[in-house]
Amino acid sequence: MAYMIYNQLPPLNAVKAFDAVVRHGSISEASRILCVSQSAVSRHITNLEEFLNCKLLSRSKLGTVCTEQGQEFFDQINHSLNTILNVTNKIRATQSGINIVKVSSLSSFALRWLVPRLNQFQVIHPDIVLDISISDKRPDFEISQIDCAIVSEPEHISAKHDHILFKEELVVVASPLLIKDQKISEKEIINTHPLIHTSSRAELWENLLKHYEFATNTKSNLGLSFQDFYISIAACVAGSGVALVPSFLIRKELEDGSLIQCLKPEISSGKCYQFAISAFKSSNPSVLALQNWLIDETLSERDV
Repeated sequence: MAYMIYNQLPPLNAVKAFDAVVRHGSISEASRILCVSQSAVSRHITNLEEFLNCKLLSRSKLGTVCTEQGQEFFDQINHSLNTILNVTNKIRATQSGINIVKVSSLSSFALRWLVPRLNQFQVIHPDIVLDISISDKRPDFEISQIDCAIVSEPEHISAKHDHILFKEELVVVASPLLIKDQKISEKEIINTHPLIHTSSRAELWENLLKHYEFATNTKSNLGLSFQDFYISIAACVAGSGVALVPSFLIRKELEDGSLIQCLKPEISSGKCYQFAISAFKSSNPSVLALQNWLIDETLSERDV
């Protein structure tokens, strides 16, 4: 029965050759990358097409291009080959004494909070290498090579191996370049200045305006929109408008005066930042060391 599974797989050298041709755009370049002759690459492609009983590649003025079936095949094997490569590199690194933890993080959290503190983690844990990737979604631990993740989700959503770091509090801020009259009321600030929107959290301004029963901001649609909080914050510092962002991301700007809090108190978003761990890594000492460090480092946010 097991033999039948392997018998249904295409020849793996042919798969590698096909991937190289598509990835590098030509048989000649694939032959150079794979260190084999062009005729050998061509034979691999022919064998693979015969195995699948369909045409995978065709010639055009632009070079060698995929057919519809070829593109579908490439999309799937490309992901699989990358998975094999990642786990191979990770195991080889571990065997050579390098302890790698693959972490997925929200972009703004990584750039504004995590990266500036990594030196502190490395001083405490010099034997652990953090391989950080960016994603705004919880990873599928069963199919990815991710060991753990920092995610932002509603407070009532929590998986078995999640640990809540802190609740998300939002703050309305603007640059003193924009708010020159410090005596202007909170309502006037929001109703008379462009609003900076963060598209990944598009609901925030709408919810706030409804909650405080502010009039519809006539300039809200004239403001700027950015995908992530860290870009929205940069635009706000530059005086482009009023922003609604998580308070923990702008502690420094509030302290040095480059941003002013326009609406008090801070507003709960109903979400919290959590450290999620793959079930396969729930007892891994390095992953738990990262979790404990994050808990310690975010203590001040829980005390706010």
